[in-house]
Amino acid sequence: MTELAVAGIPVAVTCRVRKLSRQPYYRWLADPMMPSEVSSTAAPGPPANS
Repeated sequence: MTELAVAGIPVAVTCRVRKLSRQPYYRWLADPMMPSEVSSTAAPGPPANS
């Protein structure tokens, strides 16, 4: 969403359209997750067939 803010679209409008709360966005903006954290917290895939 930071790209939208740079393009001049207010964060409040973006959050309203996407039906998101602004508070988690600003929390993420202050302390974004690293790509390694995203992959380690992702839900596991379906179990492998034996």
